[in-house]
Amino acid sequence: PGLTEDTVYRFWIRAVNEYGAGPLSEVAEISVGALPLVTAPTLVSALYENCTMTWEWSPAIERGKLVHSYDLKVERMNTSAELLIPFDGNSSAPYRVSVATVSSDTWTEAVPGETYRAAVRARSDVATSEWSAWSASSFCISEPQVPNPPRRDSVEVKAGRVQLIWDVVTSEMAGNDDLDALGVEYDIWGKPYPLSLETQWRRLYQLPAYEAGAQALSPSVAMDTFPETPVTATWGFKLRIANRNGYGNFSQELHLSTGQLASAPLQLAASVAGNGQIVLTWLAPISDGYIPLTGYQARCGSGPWEDVANTKFTHEMLFSPPAGLVTCEVRA
Repeated sequence: PGLTEDTVYRFWIRAVNEYGAGPLSEVAEISVGALPLVTAPTLVSALYENCTMTWEWSPAIERGKLVHSYDLKVERMNTSAELLIPFDGNSSAPYRVSVATVSSDTWTEAVPGETYRAAVRARSDVATSEWSAWSASSFCISEPQVPNPPRRDSVEVKAGRVQLIWDVVTSEMAGNDDLDALGVEYDIWGKPYPLSLETQWRRLYQLPAYEAGAQALSPSVAMDTFPETPVTATWGFKLRIANRNGYGNFSQELHLSTGQLASAPLQLAASVAGNGQIVLTWLAPISDGYIPLTGYQARCGSGPWEDVANTKFTHEMLFSPPAGLVTCEVRA
């Protein structure tokens, strides 16, 4: 009765006899309901090499008394083996660093492929906090590598619909994560352009990279951009890889039109000029694929395609035809 919660009290005691009271004892401090409060640590980095994991935690809420020391507890979850790491300070020189690294160099229980978690507690001169909640499950796997950007699948090109493909992620790209653990994912983000639309990047798809038995799933996805944006719109796409510890960095952006392939040029005609030259003429296609044409390409026989400006409808090329007929082609 009479004590205030979250307050630190000092007490002295002395002995009394018939001659009076003796000297006071040394001071004793008692904290009333003032245990420091701590939150769970967070894994901030990890490396497959040497099974290295680094946790960070927020400074304790002191609640009336200086916190000068911490303890970090790391547990290997499948065996319950624990490592206790004290970080000792004192009221004159409190321990202010709130980050710690564990590796197989300092703890033999740190083994790749196993699952770990960590907790922290705080200490003052008069009280030690309860252990914080456990961190999320953590693994000594490296951050995923930056993947190559996605690309358009040219097998199916349709206005208002984008078919994206990308490279299959390997275990090395996924930070040496276990592919059979089913924790490796593709994270695809996108946004329409131009920037004047004031739209933000947003997640479009999260897709597992593997199924049971470490069987790779198809690295592709189809997205309908119409009717959200016109079939003449331009979109940006980017990709990152996730493993069981979290996400890596995004790839470079892919910018592409949501239109489609142009139709074939019309009324192609060929004539033979002098000096072995063939003259091709044509008309513009009925459909430009909902985006301006950037040019034409022409060839005769199995020769290389030759580029032609989008404003031209005729092209001369040197060609030595074999005996008989030869096929010439133009595409937009």
